[in-house]
Amino acid sequence: SNFIFSVATGSPGLSGRTYGYLEINTASTNLNALIGGNPVTINGNLTITAAGSAVNFNHTGGVSIAGNISVASGQTLGFSPASANTLTLSGTAQQTIGGSGTLTIGSNTTLSINNSNGVALSRNLTLPNTLTLTSGTITVGANTLTLNGSISRTSGNIDASNASATVVFSGSSAQSIPASTFTGNINNLTLNNSAGLTSGQSLTISNALTLTSGTLTTGPNTLTINGSISRSSGNINASNTSATVGFSGSAAQS
Repeated sequence: SNFIFSVATGSPGLSGRTYGYLEINTASTNLNALIGGNPVTINGNLTITAAGSAVNFNHTGGVSIAGNISVASGQTLGFSPASANTLTLSGTAQQTIGGSGTLTIGSNTTLSINNSNGVALSRNLTLPNTLTLTSGTITVGANTLTLNGSISRTSGNIDASNASATVVFSGSSAQSIPASTFTGNINNLTLNNSAGLTSGQSLTISNALTLTSGTLTTGPNTLTINGSISRSSGNINASNTSATVGFSGSAAQS
C-alpha cells in the first residue's frame, strides 16, 4: 500500500511498521527526529517530495528499503541515529539513489547492499561508516562515491567504470579494499587518508589516480595505471615481492 504523509503538523509513527511506498509531502516542521527502537520496513520507494524541515530517520532498529530513494530539490533526508544501526537496500529489482536534494548518511549508520540486481547511484554519495556488500553491485555511474569507513564484503561489488566515476577513500583510520570488491576498471581513484589504503585485489585505474594523503599499498597485486598520477603528499607502496605496477596509457604518462 502507498502511504503519503501530508498533514500540516506532527510526524508519522514509523517505528516497527511496514509500508509499501512511503512519500513525505507536508509542511510539517516536526520531521527532523523520527525515532524508535524497532525496524522500519519500506517495501517500495522512499520519496521526499516536500517537508517543512529536514526528514531524519533516526531509528536505532534500522531501516530496510526495497525500492528507490529520491530526495527532491531543496529537501533533506538523513539517516542519523544516536547509536549503531543499518540502512539496508534489499529490493528484488535494481534500486536507485537519486534526487538533487540533500542526502546524509550519519556516522552511526552502516549501508548494506543486499540486492542481487544491484543499486545504481544517480547522485554523489558519502558514507562515513561501513559499506557492507552482501549481494549485488553498487554502480557509481557518473558520480562520486566517498568512503570514510570500511568495506565489508560477502559477494557484492562496486562498479566505478563509468567515464565520469570517482571513488574517494578519505577515512581517518587505515582502510582496505577486500578481494574482488571492484568489478572492472576504476575510472578515478582518490586517496585522502593519512593512515593509508591497502588493496586486497589488483586494480586498474582508467583515468586519474590522485594521491592527496596517505600510502596506497598494493600488497601482492598488480596496480595498472592507464592515465595520470596527481600527487600532493601521498605515496604508492609496491614493495611486496609479488607486486607489479604497470603503466599502459595511450598518451605520455607522468
